[in-house]
Amino acid sequence: MRAKYLRLMADLVKSRMAAEKQSQQDLFAFLVDAKDPETGVGFTESELWAESRFLLIAGMCVESVCQGHTDDDKGADTSSTGLTALFFYLSAYPECYKKLTTEIRSKFSSAEEIQTGQKLGECEYLRACIDEMMRMSPPISGTLWREVRPGGINLDGEHIPAGVDLGVNPYAVHHNPDIFPEPSHFRPERWIISDDNPKSEVERARHAFSPFSLGTRSCAGRNMAYMELTDTMATVCWYLDFKRADSPLSLVGAGVDGGAEGRTNVKEFQLQEHLTCSHDGPYLQFQARPGLGAELLAEKLL
Repeated sequence: MRAKYLRLMADLVKSRMAAEKQSQQDLFAFLVDAKDPETGVGFTESELWAESRFLLIAGMCVESVCQGHTDDDKGADTSSTGLTALFFYLSAYPECYKKLTTEIRSKFSSAEEIQTGQKLGECEYLRACIDEMMRMSPPISGTLWREVRPGGINLDGEHIPAGVDLGVNPYAVHHNPDIFPEPSHFRPERWIISDDNPKSEVERARHAFSPFSLGTRSCAGRNMAYMELTDTMATVCWYLDFKRADSPLSLVGAGVDGGAEGRTNVKEFQLQEHLTCSHDGPYLQFQARPGLGAELLAEKLL
């Protein structure tokens, strides 16, 4: 798969570089002319290739979600992994699923109202479910390294010299019980200010929340990812009810009691890291929500 990806990337980049830089209004045209604001230096050819590799991965992830793919051969990454994990947790925690469907179905009188904007942005519990999903199962679960700059840095009483790579895995931070009480439980309420959860606790959790990385290298597609997840899940919850499959397939994607270290939480979606993630499951059953005619649902789906 790696070899196939590199061949595809090489063909695309060579084809684009052979054309006039302004022949298309695309990201490549922007990269060719981009200059470092401090040095005035542009990208080298090798840097253009590196940027192209990551842009291609990002584009494939967005395309997979927009086309509805969540299987491993097309789209088991980033936004689609997040959507899949959200289905897993909502089906594993019926009380959260009930709160979410109640919010969506009381907020919108028709599915046509569900679109990016103020009304969808006011769905507080939906956003909390998305954030809690990314806390428990960050779609990019690998450590994102940073190189210490000249002069070094002092961390926890230790001096780290320049040139050393440092990184903290987001999964480890997100499961730190000192920051996130009961870290192995899916609790969207931890992101909502209430009498039992003061603003200071929510802000503390926000400071440690890093599914999109942090700083100048944080994900440029963050807002698009939230848009995809909120639009999709709100629409699904308005039209459909869903639950785990009534078969042994209901166990796919879950941890196993007595399994390998770190894989024992039966209510945690299991991911395999390869910069982004791959996964199996979950297997769900869907049906039209009560009161929604099957003919109307079929018409909308078609």
